[in-house]
Amino acid sequence: MALKFLPHEVADDKQALERFLLEARAAAALSHPHICTIHEINEHEGVPFIAMEYIDGKNLKLTLSGQPMAVDMVVDLGIQIAEALAVAHAKGVIHRDIKPSNIYVTEHGQAKVLDFGLAKLGPKFRDISEDETVAADAPTQTHDLTSAGTAVGTVAYMSPEQALGQEVDARSDIFSLGALLYEMITGVQAFAGSTQAAIFDKILNRVPPSPLRMGIEIPFELEQVLNKSLEKDKVLRYQTALELHTDLKRLRRDMESGRSGVATAASGSVPAATVGSSGSVPAATPAMMEEASASEIVLAHAARSRRWMWVFGGLLVAALAVIAVLLWPAGEEAATTLAESDVVLLTDFVNTTGDPVFDDTLKQALAVKLEESPFLNIFPERQVMQTLQYMGRSADVPLTVEIGQEICERQGIKALITGEIAPLGNNYVVTLAAQECVTGRSLARGQTEVASKEEVLAAVGQSATNIRQELGESLASIERFDAPVEQATTSSLEALRAFSLGMQTRAQGTDEESVRLFRRAIEHDLEFAMAWARLGTVYGNLDQSNAAAEATSEAFDLRDRVSENERLYIESHYYGGVTGEIDKEIESYELWKQTYPRDWTPWNNLSWLYYRTGDFQKAAEEGLQALNLEPEHPLPYTNIGRAYLNLHRLDDAKTIYDGALAKGFEYYSLITGRYEVAYLQGDEKTMTEMVRMMAGKPGEARIRELQAGVAASQGRLDEARSLFR
Repeated sequence: MALKFLPHEVADDKQALERFLLEARAAAALSHPHICTIHEINEHEGVPFIAMEYIDGKNLKLTLSGQPMAVDMVVDLGIQIAEALAVAHAKGVIHRDIKPSNIYVTEHGQAKVLDFGLAKLGPKFRDISEDETVAADAPTQTHDLTSAGTAVGTVAYMSPEQALGQEVDARSDIFSLGALLYEMITGVQAFAGSTQAAIFDKILNRVPPSPLRMGIEIPFELEQVLNKSLEKDKVLRYQTALELHTDLKRLRRDMESGRSGVATAASGSVPAATVGSSGSVPAATPAMMEEASASEIVLAHAARSRRWMWVFGGLLVAALAVIAVLLWPAGEEAATTLAESDVVLLTDFVNTTGDPVFDDTLKQALAVKLEESPFLNIFPERQVMQTLQYMGRSADVPLTVEIGQEICERQGIKALITGEIAPLGNNYVVTLAAQECVTGRSLARGQTEVASKEEVLAAVGQSATNIRQELGESLASIERFDAPVEQATTSSLEALRAFSLGMQTRAQGTDEESVRLFRRAIEHDLEFAMAWARLGTVYGNLDQSNAAAEATSEAFDLRDRVSENERLYIESHYYGGVTGEIDKEIESYELWKQTYPRDWTPWNNLSWLYYRTGDFQKAAEEGLQALNLEPEHPLPYTNIGRAYLNLHRLDDAKTIYDGALAKGFEYYSLITGRYEVAYLQGDEKTMTEMVRMMAGKPGEARIRELQAGVAASQGRLDEARSLFR
């Protein structure tokens, strides 16, 4: 047992005494293996003391001593601390002073949270205090030992709202835990400074350097946990310690099973980048010269970060919720939730109405609604087509549930979302359902009946919103990212059908046909912002810059109608392709990255932007992040390779290009880039192989130009002239 006395010099300080007793009451109410146990609150010769559990170990401040900890230990301790906070928060206790010296670790690796001296007691705690009288007219009163506007806590680990002296809740502890995890991973404080003002500035305005940029190898998922914990905006942060606890438990499981990918720094030799089930791939690279439009305007389905919502209807419900999550068997999920890394496949809508206007249209509407969610991770249509080809099927075969399940098995996809529209007399019935791919277990299901064709799109949108909630997305997230589908797209079924066909032809590489279909969609609805945006994209790819600028400007004027991810898409392309405001373009991409952290598109486009502006190091770094998120697309490889070439990191560029070519990518910029590396390294055999690979393919003229340049530099002028013909 250990005794904690209030120092004599402050024993007569009323506020210090109240704070001391508050710590005791708060901690005594919390019984948990990872919270220091309080046995007794008493006084000796007029001096108050707390009799508490003796902990045979040392605090994290002494353990760290400026050195990083092993990743597995960080994750394990993080799970224990988050678990302790979850229990405290469920009982209405917010710690407000999470820092290394308040975390003890026993010789057996067990974390203990102590020193609730700054704890803020919420209304739930008052329900369990036996020695207090609560006024009937003040049921939500809280104990706060500081006046409004006063910052409480240890400065370097404060949340932004805490630093500003604002009201804090459980999310403040989550930020502090994020700062603690960062220090455990890197060995340095996330927000260090020589003065309090300097530290506050960093907490409020600066993002700590990524561990990857410090040369520290950590799982990509762990960096995502850090980023989400340290969000300045508490709405974007983890909403509960339970959510953070669950993500860390899942990461530990994946690390133990070898499924977690390791993200690495962009400096030095090129490391492998592993994502999901795709296996190890080398870091990415691009060719020396590539058309700007193709790299600049990338259409990718957003991969999503998960957000869980926990609703507590009182102390008992809160306690039960904590138990349910903390005691759930490892590797299992509640029946109606998905995990952050889980991928979802959309199958084709089943249309039994006989009306062709619903063909493809409703799936497109559903995709728009689901892709605006940062929670869901939708399997990209482009990868669906690739997988079908691997299966020996046509890329345009109807994506039935049976074929969808086969794709799931090949790609390790967690769940299918299916849709159906059927007639019911003069009405229509729209049904959406989600099911586990392997077991067929139902995850969510909803059915809506409408009286007219004009109401069908709204029904799909509302059903999609309901499915998102049933799958575990928080109400706060849904409220923020829930543009009505008929507004985000169009209220015209004919316009949406033309748009859907345009997207299909574009995915197949037929830009000219896409132009015709997007224009048809706009003819049906002049305010169809998404159609204008994609029309601008395709015109850009066809080198019709004036038409591209005109269409993109139309989309920009209509951007307030669309979903958040689509608005970011439109704004970034408008600032980059129409006005040339690079600062605003970068700002749009950075916001895109924050809002949809699993979407590779903004990382990839920033890589190309930094390459264009001559910042090759940043181009490589952004490209590597894009590659981690999307290793099955040639563009990240193209962009990274181009950056490495300009940084004269030839071995790294070679590794990137070889990795891309080994995956079967025959994108011409990859081949020409590999040719250049071979030339600079004197590898004539590879140069010849690259020329052979490009023979008769788009981009052959570019490699002939490179050949001519090589011949001219070696004095073979006649050969150079013949290659230019």
